[in-house]
Amino acid sequence: MDVLLLSQWITTGFMTGLIWFIQIVHYPIYSFVGHNDLSDYQAFHVRRTTMVVFPFMVTELLGGGLLLLREWHGDRGWVALSGLGLLGVIWLSTLIFQIPRHSQIGGTKNPTAETIAIEKSAIRHLVQSNWIRTCAWTARLALLAIWFPPGN
Repeated sequence: MDVLLLSQWITTGFMTGLIWFIQIVHYPIYSFVGHNDLSDYQAFHVRRTTMVVFPFMVTELLGGGLLLLREWHGDRGWVALSGLGLLGVIWLSTLIFQIPRHSQIGGTKNPTAETIAIEKSAIRHLVQSNWIRTCAWTARLALLAIWFPPGN
């Protein structure tokens, strides 16, 4: 059994499924949360989501780096490099787009018209920019399926 590939299948498969759920269901729900509850909802989301995704993202990144080291001189070195590049896109998108947008949502218990407009814009941008991660994780899973199929 190839533990390194198994870890990549588990982490990438989990994150791909989760990101599609977040993209299609969870992030759009923000638009239906009342402004009086948005601060609590946002804090809950960030705390709980971080607990779930951070270990998987770190494990996936470390495994992707090890896979690149292992495959570097082989026929699949470019695939491992592409997979690690996609992880770079995912992490950069998280740091540049998602985290800053989350910090603009639910920052006050007594929202004004201006803060409500900022929050609505941040929610729209959060949903739109999350397509970057959704597509990158989907592409990463496709690379695994094509070049590193289970049992191969």
